Amino acid sequence: MEPSANTPTLKEVVSSLDDISVGDYQRTYAWQKDQVEELFNDLKNTVHDETSHFFGSLIFHQTAARKAELVDGQQRLTTVFILVARLRDALADLGL
Repeated sequence: MEPSANTPTLKEVVSSLDDISVGDYQRTYAWQKDQVEELFNDLKNTVHDETSHFFGSLIFHQTAARKAELVDGQQRLTTVFILVARLRDALADLGL
């Protein structure tokens, strides 16, 4: 599936919400090293090629103003948040 002109960016989606929760009914985080490396390599290639990356569908259930529960896309979004947090921490360790 390719993004359309109406597809918001991940930044737009995340910035539009103050709180994203994952319901108790969701399975636990299950991605293994291979899936994480594949996503990381896709993101590195995106930066190198100066293109955009389609993360796939993210489905949210709006629970209140600027709050939503993630219904689909938990593994991908959690992995992206972990990668961003690790990059943030690595930059902080370097004093940047």
